Amino acid sequence: MSATRVIKVLQVGKYYPPVEGGIESHFHSLCLGLTSRYEVTALVFNTSSHTVDETIDGVRVVRVASLGRILSTEISPSFFSWFKRLRHAEVIHLHTPNPVGELACLMLTPSKARLVITYHSDVIRQRILGRLNRLVLHRLMRRADRVIAFTQRYMETSPVIRHYAGKCAIIPHGVDLQELRRTPAVEAMAADLRRQYGSNLVLFVGRLVYYKGVDVLLRAMARVPETRLLIVGDGPMRQSLEALSQELGLSARVTFLGRVSPEIKLACYQACDFLVLPATHRSEAFGVVQVEAMACGRPVICTNIDSGTPFVNQDGVTGIVVEPDDSEALTHAIRRLQSDDALRNRLGAGAERRARELFSREVMLGSLRLLYVEILDQPRQLPVCTNEPVNP
Repeated sequence: MSATRVIKVLQVGKYYPPVEGGIESHFHSLCLGLTSRYEVTALVFNTSSHTVDETIDGVRVVRVASLGRILSTEISPSFFSWFKRLRHAEVIHLHTPNPVGELACLMLTPSKARLVITYHSDVIRQRILGRLNRLVLHRLMRRADRVIAFTQRYMETSPVIRHYAGKCAIIPHGVDLQELRRTPAVEAMAADLRRQYGSNLVLFVGRLVYYKGVDVLLRAMARVPETRLLIVGDGPMRQSLEALSQELGLSARVTFLGRVSPEIKLACYQACDFLVLPATHRSEAFGVVQVEAMACGRPVICTNIDSGTPFVNQDGVTGIVVEPDDSEALTHAIRRLQSDDALRNRLGAGAERRARELFSREVMLGSLRLLYVEILDQPRQLPVCTNEPVNP
C-alpha cells in the first residue's frame, strides 16, 4: 500500500452525535480518530424525514432520511441509493446490529472493497427479526475480511460470530482519556456533588432499559440505608423505576439526574465512591461506563453475565463481580466496598491502571489501523472457521 495515497473509508452505522448511545459514542470516536490518516465518510440515519450531507471535524457525515422505525429498525429506502453512491471506498466498515445497513452491505458492496464488521452485540429479544437478521449476518460474515469483537468471551459465546473465529480480531472499546482528566472546574463540581449528596455515594450511568438491571440495584439499595445513589441517564423505563424507588421508600436516597452534560457526568465519576453496572442480560456487551469510571480511579461492581463486562472489570483487581439478578449479592458487594477504605483504594488504583493500559482510545485506534493495513496489503480471501453453520 502506498504511504502517500489517502485511503477512503466508509463507516456505516445507525446514528451520529448528537444522538446518544454506546454504539454511537464508539462510532463517533472511530470516525474522528481515523481522519488523521484516512478520508472518512460516515453513513447513518437521520432522525427526521430529510437527508443532511455535511462535514463535521473532518468527517463527511451523511444522515439519510428516515420515515420512522419498526422494531428498532429504520425505514429508509434512500439509504440504499446513498450506500451505492458512497460504496467505492477501499474499506467499508459496518457496525452491527443495523438491519438496513447489513442488507445494503450484502447486496451492494463491490467485490474489490474490503469489508470489516464490528459486531457490537447479538439481537436478543426480537425472535423473528433476530432469525432473519442472523441469516443476513451469516452471509455477511462469509463475505467479510475481518470481524471485530470487543472481547474474546463475547466472540466465543455469540451464536453468530463464534462460527467465524478465524476472521475475528479482538479490539476492545477505547475511551479518550484526555476527556476524563481532572480539571479544577470538574473537581469543583465533584465537591459540590459530595456536599449535596453526602460521602457514601454510589453511581449508575446508562440508559434506563430492561437489560441494565437498575431494578435489581434499587432493591439492593433498600438494604443499605446509609448509602445514596445517583442515576445518570434516561430511557423508556425511567417512569417505572422512579415508581419502584418510591415503592421501596428510596425517594430521599435515590436521585434520577436524567441526561447530563459530559462535564457533569465526569464530576459524578469523580464524586462517587464506586460505579455499579448491574446488567442482567448479555445485551450489555461491554459496558463502556465501566472504563470511564475506572479511568477516574473508581472501582466497579458488575455482574457475571455471559458477555464482556467481567473482562473489563476484573474481580478482585479492579472491582467486584457478582451474579446477575441477585439483589442480595449486590447488597453484600456494596456494603463491602463502602465499609473498607483500603479495599476501595486498592481496587480503584487497579482500575485506573487497567483502563490506561488496555482501554485507551489510542490503543483501540492503533489496533484498527493495523487491521486496515493488513487487509489492504494481502489477498482478498480469508479462511472461514470450519464450524460455520449451514442452517443458522
